[in-house]
Amino acid sequence: RGGVWRVLGAFDWKKERSRVVFEAAISVLEELEQTLVDERSRKDFGKLVSRVLGPVVKELGTAPRAGEPMTSSLLSAAAVGALFDLGDDAALAKKLGPLGRAYLDQGGGAGAPLDADVAQKALEMLAAQGGAIGAEDLERAKHPQLRVMVTRALAKKRDEAGLRGSLDLLLDGRVRSGDVRYLTNGATEGPEQRGIFFDLLGQT
Repeated sequence: RGGVWRVLGAFDWKKERSRVVFEAAISVLEELEQTLVDERSRKDFGKLVSRVLGPVVKELGTAPRAGEPMTSSLLSAAAVGALFDLGDDAALAKKLGPLGRAYLDQGGGAGAPLDADVAQKALEMLAAQGGAIGAEDLERAKHPQLRVMVTRALAKKRDEAGLRGSLDLLLDGRVRSGDVRYLTNGATEGPEQRGIFFDLLGQT
């Protein structure tokens, strides 16, 4: 493990609240995940991600707050997403997945349990954990933003059958041409999805 890993682990993240600093930290963590992390080190890497991002997620929370600046909302969404994508925080997914489902059922808007940015991450967690989100949600989405949110979430399925089903939506035209990038980009972001996605491409 390089010095960057040690520096991130030694820094006192409980006192840091700069969105710029956290965005840089998330970028570094993503690079570490792609270049240094293997199956033997993934558990320790998850602990590092939790150490870096756990405090800010705990403080900012995940529900929208009246009068909260946009920067706080965006930071919360970015930290929540990275805490799950990189740290594989199952407890966070268990908490937020049902709230993402509620957001989708409600159609977003005022009174939703999450703001749109955090709801996106919650829906991705729901899909990654094998939760109830599928083609029918794509067909029911009346607003373009909801359709994009569902498309991005469907790309996060981690099992081969589930991700194949999501890619089939692209092939049969149910994913609109303008939304294809949300599916393909999402399917190549996580380590589990990347391998399955390229294997499936080789079979088509």
